[in-house]
Amino acid sequence: LLRQMQCISHENATQINNEDYPILDLIASVDATIKNPSYPINEFAAPLAGSVIPWIDADNGDGSSKEELKAEREANKILGLAPRTIKIDGLCVRVGVIRSHSCAITLRLKEALHVAKVKELICQNNLWIDYIDNNKPDSLKYLNPVATTNSLKIAVGRLKQSAIDDKTYHVFTVGDQLLWGAAEPLRRMLGIIIDYSANK
Repeated sequence: LLRQMQCISHENATQINNEDYPILDLIASVDATIKNPSYPINEFAAPLAGSVIPWIDADNGDGSSKEELKAEREANKILGLAPRTIKIDGLCVRVGVIRSHSCAITLRLKEALHVAKVKELICQNNLWIDYIDNNKPDSLKYLNPVATTNSLKIAVGRLKQSAIDDKTYHVFTVGDQLLWGAAEPLRRMLGIIIDYSANK
């Protein structure tokens, strides 16, 4: 990723540093750099800087990747549950960040709850969560890889009720994957959900 960033910057330094350079011409120049056969793509087999990679890991032959199956398999295994007990699915996309895992989550509950109650359930007894209120200034400042790097806090924000129905919610999480294993936050969150369900 850093080599790709360096390549884009080096090949387009004159244009980038000239504030009067036409933006569309700069974009065309950067695009040409990324598409050049000499662009360093050995590690990912595709450009990542200035792009995203919409497929991570091996093809399972059914439209899913090996990486996409990990969340469900690992969560059930860690919790000692039979496979497919807790169903988790989604898409894994590699984005150009230095160190973080992020998830945009859509979840459907068994009953409609006020967003404040969902927030309370997320934050209750979770010392590792840094809850970010769903507003633009706080989200831009605290709900991103830059804010969570070198921290054990998992930023959780953008919580809102979905327009789909009143039992569906959206939330975004981000954390430093070098300090947390990918499955650790999921294991803890599912443990809380199971405890909550058992005590209800």
